[in-house]
Amino acid sequence: MRGFYRNDQRIEWSGVEATIGAEGVLAPAVRMTQKGWTVGAAGEFFLNQRFGASILSDDQRDIYRANFEIDPFEVFQLYCLLERGDFQLRFGKIRTPFGNYPSPSYSNQRIDAPFQRTDVIGFTETGLFVGYNPGWLRIDAGVINGEPNLDTNSSKGALARIGAEGDWGGAGLSGKIHDGVASEQQKRFNNVYGLDAHLKSGGFTLYSEAIYEEHGFHSPDYNRYVNPLLFGVRSLYGRDAFSGVEDRPIKGYGSYLGVLYEADHFLIDLNYGVQFPQTIGDPQHDLTIHRFVGKLDFALTPNLHLFTVGILENQRPELIPHRPSSPFAIITGMQFVF
Repeated sequence: MRGFYRNDQRIEWSGVEATIGAEGVLAPAVRMTQKGWTVGAAGEFFLNQRFGASILSDDQRDIYRANFEIDPFEVFQLYCLLERGDFQLRFGKIRTPFGNYPSPSYSNQRIDAPFQRTDVIGFTETGLFVGYNPGWLRIDAGVINGEPNLDTNSSKGALARIGAEGDWGGAGLSGKIHDGVASEQQKRFNNVYGLDAHLKSGGFTLYSEAIYEEHGFHSPDYNRYVNPLLFGVRSLYGRDAFSGVEDRPIKGYGSYLGVLYEADHFLIDLNYGVQFPQTIGDPQHDLTIHRFVGKLDFALTPNLHLFTVGILENQRPELIPHRPSSPFAIITGMQFVF
């Protein structure tokens, strides 16, 4: 359970940039051996406190209303498990096998991560996944919806990662191929390819990830196909955009580097990343994205932890005209873990 104060000046225009809140995480799991097979099921559920009802008040900001509609009960993971020897099968919604991001999160909204994770790769996938893990080798593959929840089109995507893991750390190659999320008539490209690596020594973990990705709308004709106000959560970085050519994606590439130190009573994590989007003539979209994330966790007791998270980005053009924002956010509070 977590109580926190959050001040996110990147969304100063929203009216809900500073708030005190509470949230929780429940993670039940069961595993058992039956006839030589290991079977089980697991879930991870978020308990969220919602924003107030009157958070936006004009046409320019209303298109972002879905960004602030938080479900009080959120299914983050929910899957069945079947294992035998080195093989594993999972069916349902799981943490994405794409890459490897070892840093803990102190927000159910998961804003305290590199841009590549929050806005490109994501944190979960829904589908059928197979795994093979003989010793140091780890292979994961899956047929997926392509977006975290139930999708709104009939096509499916594919995701795979092949990597090496050991006491020293790990490294891997990942790929996600999908013809696009959203409706059949108006989709957004959703292809990502990545390379990840992490090294361990004592309490230190040095980790990094580099990606190439394709995003953007398939078609510029919003009014003919679908009302753009119905697209749900909108990008604060101009990624709801069109390349200028029908069925041609917008490309981007970037990486992040972090160092995590864990001791008996505290944790420190420092991370810096940069993302270079393709230039399409839109100042909101085209600006290179820099993000630094710092986390500090102090165990006041074995169960009660105090934490602070700081996020710093580069200054960006005004998202809402005449409503400037500042490129930083802070989350601080305490959480009880049992």
